[in-house]
Amino acid sequence: MFYPRILLSVLSTAKYQSKMAMAIKGSKNYYRIQQIQRRHFINHAAEVGISRTKADELIKEITDMTENVSQKIAKTLPEAYPQRLAKKSYKECLNSPSPP
Repeated sequence: MFYPRILLSVLSTAKYQSKMAMAIKGSKNYYRIQQIQRRHFINHAAEVGISRTKADELIKEITDMTENVSQKIAKTLPEAYPQRLAKKSYKECLNSPSPP
């Protein structure tokens, strides 16, 4: 799965229940986050007139920011925020597969 896992890491069942409000187009419409793969973003980009090269550049730009953004978010969490949850989210985010 390509989609950043920070959105999925709160509860294990959320991985299979989390849906996007708008579909990502592939061979069909994909709403469930767990089912969305990198190729679906590429296909969706092509449907709206974005070249594969540009889509690849955008995906790389977003994934390259993941660690930095995760660290910034961690610094803004209140002290009362459960550390176990914060660490799990951070770890899941960094363990998301990188685009080829």
